[in-house]
Amino acid sequence: MKTLLNSILARFSESRSWKSGLEACPQCRTPLEEDSVHAVKCCRDCSGVWVVPCLVKLLLTSPEKSVAHLLSGEIQDELTHQPGPKRDCPTCRCHMKNYLFQKESNLWLDACPKGCGVWFDSGEFALARRLEAKKQP
Repeated sequence: MKTLLNSILARFSESRSWKSGLEACPQCRTPLEEDSVHAVKCCRDCSGVWVVPCLVKLLLTSPEKSVAHLLSGEIQDELTHQPGPKRDCPTCRCHMKNYLFQKESNLWLDACPKGCGVWFDSGEFALARRLEAKKQP
């Protein structure tokens, strides 16, 4: 079943803070590092990005210069263009669910069903920004 990412973003739009803990990357299990500029956590090894739901739209529409350091990495087709493998939420460890970024896109993202965050695999944050920019008038 295709569930749009907006459904979970709307449910958890007020979730603004991280729960404490030593989060590990859901892709490669490397400890995530907190970004000092934005309230995101990044994986140094695989270039994944963990974002709290209330900041997703803001970061996707921010000026490119301010988020340039989050735009690295190459798209991995097997993780991006189809629902991916079951992975655990870096914060609460429940199984994340796959969400379609936009109805007309083929970008699948992992998100915690409890609202802890949205996971962007390598290159997906840049792709999501391009798709979001196409939507804007």
